[in-house]
Amino acid sequence: MNVMINRLQISYFGGFGRQRPMTWNMSRPISFASSLSSPAIQIADVVAGVSAAVVAHANDPELAQFFPAVQAHLGEECILPDMSIIDLDGDDAPVNLVVLQELARRAENWEDPLKGMGYFYELARRDLPRFRSMCRETDERVTTEGRDLPVPPPHD
Repeated sequence: MNVMINRLQISYFGGFGRQRPMTWNMSRPISFASSLSSPAIQIADVVAGVSAAVVAHANDPELAQFFPAVQAHLGEECILPDMSIIDLDGDDAPVNLVVLQELARRAENWEDPLKGMGYFYELARRDLPRFRSMCRETDERVTTEGRDLPVPPPHD
């Protein structure tokens, strides 16, 4: 599912005295092309490389002549992260965290990463209330018992 295709809702970020859009609307999914079969990719790579060099070395006399042309196409906006993706109070981030931990465990044990993953994902989603309860218990234990933790010995 690609949520940025034909997206009608626009989220904004307020900062530096302006409201800026944080979302975008694409007409179709991103497709990748090879620079071997598409000369336009080669041109885009050259333009991107030159632009980065001009901005990074704006005081270089050889590059200074290109700065006005590059600067005209630089924007104040950047792609900002959607913090809701990592918000553990939401439903997706905790499930994704548990799934990621399971994938890491499988990788360490040389297990098939996809075998039964659909079922595991559903279990993680169904077990979300228990996950939240465990997190709350851990938070409470850390805040109430944290003062009593022994100080570890110095590391040599």
